[in-house]
Amino acid sequence: MEKKLVKGAVYSFVLSFLLGLLVFPDTDTVHTGSVVETRIILMREYLFEVIRFSIKMMFGTIVVIWLFHMFKFEKSEALQFISGFVKSFVIVFALIILVVVLFSIWW
Repeated sequence: MEKKLVKGAVYSFVLSFLLGLLVFPDTDTVHTGSVVETRIILMREYLFEVIRFSIKMMFGTIVVIWLFHMFKFEKSEALQFISGFVKSFVIVFALIILVVVLFSIWW
């Protein structure tokens, strides 16, 4: 269990860091009336934003892995139904959170 959590945390941190580098813009555009101002974000500020995103995704992955482990049942049909329901809820919830995060980044 612990090995899966650590591997999931490390892999999700690295992948979300690389995804954050691709998704997060390094410029900030401000529209004031008819004037458009573009500001280059400082490297330190940009890296903190990407690392913050990576840490959030890492903790989300740890929670999902833990939930999958906790609701892993074998015998009873009712327990399999409940575990399937919880798994599908977690997957859909994670997808919704991912879409909201991506839209909040781009808008």
